Amino acid sequence: MFNRMVKNCSLPIFLLIMFVFLVIQAFVYQQGLITGRISDLVDTDTFMRLVRVEQLAESGGWYDSFIHRSNYPYGDNLHWTRPLDILLLVGAYLLTPILGFHKALLYWGIVISPIIGIFSLLALYWAVKPVINRNSIQMLWLLFISQTILLQVYFFGRPDHHSLLLFLFILLMGSMFRMVSAPENHKHAMIGGIIASLSLWVSIEAMFAMVIVYICGR
Repeated sequence: MFNRMVKNCSLPIFLLIMFVFLVIQAFVYQQGLITGRISDLVDTDTFMRLVRVEQLAESGGWYDSFIHRSNYPYGDNLHWTRPLDILLLVGAYLLTPILGFHKALLYWGIVISPIIGIFSLLALYWAVKPVINRNSIQMLWLLFISQTILLQVYFFGRPDHHSLLLFLFILLMGSMFRMVSAPENHKHAMIGGIIASLSLWVSIEAMFAMVIVYICGR
């Protein structure tokens, strides 16, 4: 993907878009526009997510969906699945030798959604390449980072599964475009099926996108 971007002279534009995207997100985070004050995490759900990941690291209870530190002595049953937890654990473990596990988990939790946002910009380039030209891709990047609702998904301090879900949705749309333009090539259908299954594992919210892809791909 990077080689094609360099050949198409899109890499400098991508780097500029990525820089603007991170500056916007950093500004919002520092100004505390979500909670009204500067804080490490944007809401209680994100705090519970990190507590859940910490509990997984301590106990190894993959199928234990209860947060035992909440609603004592009964615990609090959470509906979240494990894909984002895995990404949070991997990043935390990589940073643990430098920061220690607890700080590593917190800092990685703060930055993981903007990082997924950068990968979403790359995924957007791949997804729409068969259907629009280079200049339109650059415009699409600009439109993408100007959408307030989309930017909320990728906020600093928001380790939330919706950023991962949107990233997979973009990849799923890319697979659909290729399925429609080259229906004889079953490779794209297989890739789309794998992405759809991962999306469904992340959240049942992916079901609507899967139905749309199924209808369009028939």
